[in-house]
Amino acid sequence: MNVMATLVKREFWEHRGLWIAPLAVASVFIVAILFASGTAHIQLDGMALHAFTNTTPEQRTGRFAVFVGVCTAIQMLVICVVVFFYLSDALYGERKDRSILFWKSLPVSDSYTVLSKLLVALFVAPLVALAVAVASSLICYGIASIKYNGSVFDSTISWDTLALIRVLLVMLIDMLVGALWYAPLAAYVLLVSGWAKRSVALWVALPPLAISIAEASFMNTQRFSDFISYRVFGLFHTMGIGAQNEIIIGSRAGAGESARISAALTKLDLSHVLLNIDLWLGLAAAVAMVLVAIRIRRYRDDTSG
Repeated sequence: MNVMATLVKREFWEHRGLWIAPLAVASVFIVAILFASGTAHIQLDGMALHAFTNTTPEQRTGRFAVFVGVCTAIQMLVICVVVFFYLSDALYGERKDRSILFWKSLPVSDSYTVLSKLLVALFVAPLVALAVAVASSLICYGIASIKYNGSVFDSTISWDTLALIRVLLVMLIDMLVGALWYAPLAAYVLLVSGWAKRSVALWVALPPLAISIAEASFMNTQRFSDFISYRVFGLFHTMGIGAQNEIIIGSRAGAGESARISAALTKLDLSHVLLNIDLWLGLAAAVAMVLVAIRIRRYRDDTSG
């Protein structure tokens, strides 16, 4: 356990973008709120103003949840990009700069090293981004509450501790399930990083692209591209809730939509995901690719990078 913790710390030390990127995004949010206009000038007729200001507690709770959720969704999108480049460089970079010689001289197995990189990509880095996102969204909410105190927006979003706990719980569960769903994609990028001699990102994208083009050209079908699309975006449909749906719901801010937000936060059904055979087949494929990546690192010498 101590060895794995040390290896995880090593990854954040060598790949500082894993924690700098979330902090940078959070700083942008906070600075934007600080320098935003202190008053809002929007022209509304009497009926629209009444509908905007006279909101139910459920609507205010839904908007508060969306406020936190949108900030977190942006952070998670950014960390996904960062993690992709991290995995692309995870095994290739240590061969390129010959640091693999130093790490192989230590009493740490190749299995621990490869697994630590996968652990950082799937769990630790997203968890760090989630924590930073929640903290920054609450800071932004506090700043906005002070700046817009007494304005027309003052009664549209209200603090709700129970809603915050539910949002955090849903986001955390989504993140953990997402890590399992995207494990084969992460393992694939890590495998290519250990195998490729140069241009890892190109080699990651080239085989799927070539297969898709060949299938479309010779068989006039697109099953492989549909499979890739399903593996990338299918999780949201499988779980039944997603950031895109919740953002749309929150933007409408109607009574029915607020009720749907409350229902989504109250009841989270994971049976559609956990009982989905595709999840477990993907995990099996991820295990196989990780084993190959471990073997490649074990027998690939430093002169091959």
